[in-house]
Order: sequence, then structure tokens, then C-alpha cells
Amino acid sequence: MSSEGATVAEEEYLQILFWLQEAGLPMTGANVARAMQLSPPTVHEMIGRLEHDGYITRDRERAIAFTPSGAEHAEGIVRRHRLIERFLTD
Repeated sequence: MSSEGATVAEEEYLQILFWLQEAGLPMTGANVARAMQLSPPTVHEMIGRLEHDGYITRDRERAIAFTPSGAEHAEGIVRRHRLIERFLTD
């Protein structure tokens, strides 16, 4: 799996997960669904894909955690978006 392989949709989910983690909120499918205003089944499918692609892991309680490469990728996405925002507002 290469970090460049994430789709736009996967990157959106990684960004939301990063924001949840940054805010100290549980990284769960339910919180992702709420944050993105999507149905739980839609989110569940993408969370499964992120896990399959090696960006996240899930424990028995279905709590989500970033893999080292997933955390690095999510941080890069958020950093890039913050730079673009800053550029557009300065």
C-alpha cells in the first residue's frame, strides 16, 4: 500500500478521523457518521476499506486507531488543507 493510493473519499474520512483524535473525541464509526452527516452503513463500508488499505485498525469494541502510515497520511492531508486555507485567507 502506498500513501499516494488513497482516494479523495478515503482522504476525507482520514481527515475527519484526525480531527476527532485532535479534539479528544472517540474515533468511532458513529462519530464519523455524525461529523460527515452520512448513514452508519455508508461509513461502515468506508471504514472497512480504510482498514483493508492499512490506514487504520479496529479493536474488539470497534474503536478506530491510526496505523503509523495512516497517522502520517492523515496528518499530511490536514496540514495541506490548513496551508491552502491560510494561503486563501492571508
